[in-house]
Amino acid sequence: EYAYSDTNEHEIVVALQHWKNIVNVQVEDDGLPFDLLQQPQIELPDRLEKAREGGLGIPLIRYYTDECYYYRADRKNVLTLIIRDSK
Repeated sequence: EYAYSDTNEHEIVVALQHWKNIVNVQVEDDGLPFDLLQQPQIELPDRLEKAREGGLGIPLIRYYTDECYYYRADRKNVLTLIIRDSK
């Protein structure tokens, strides 16, 4: 919805790799440049009554991943998420 300024079809590539206790997810798209790591932290509501719809994607990524990396190459956004199993 936000990544493209046209109505053309676009490809989003998601690659998933798993090693012993690490999951690596890489998402690549040709959308507008967007580094979610540069977005400001938001304060989450302390009560359900204060919650509003939307706006939780970036906080959820930050909460559930151990490492995040972003770069732009060949006019594409590349986001890498690393999740470690703490067991």
